[in-house]
Amino acid sequence: MKTSFRQLTYVTTAARLCNISQAAKALHISTSSVLAAIDKAEQEFEVTIFVRQKAKGLTITHAGRQIISNIEYLLEEVSSFSEKLAGLGRTLIGDLHVGCFQSISSHLLPPIIANLASDHSAISIQIHQGVLAALQHSLPDATFDVLFTHDLNMTDHP
Repeated sequence: MKTSFRQLTYVTTAARLCNISQAAKALHISTSSVLAAIDKAEQEFEVTIFVRQKAKGLTITHAGRQIISNIEYLLEEVSSFSEKLAGLGRTLIGDLHVGCFQSISSHLLPPIIANLASDHSAISIQIHQGVLAALQHSLPDATFDVLFTHDLNMTDHP
């Protein structure tokens, strides 16, 4: 598709307002930008979306109503997709595997788990307790998302 999402927004705004100059004003752009977007969409989709009447504004054709409906659906999906992607960095979802050295887990984990559960209700926290050697061997396999342990006798792992 050669018509940009921005241009499609111009077309749907013109359809909603049935007026090119009002659409331009609402979008804070020039009327020529709205006209160009309409022309480009009509050319790309090979259909007349609007009948342009100088004193009466725009009339949406039957085919134009179908095109506008599909464009609005597409723009809504793009917006939803963008919102979902934007939230990925802030929202924790899914399983969180926490490894913890046995001797410190009962003292260290309860407040951490309580805070995580309260701030991120969409995660499921799986706690795995173990001895230092077993936890150390799990590092290269990335068995855990988070690992709490002492640094005693730990070797460096890439």
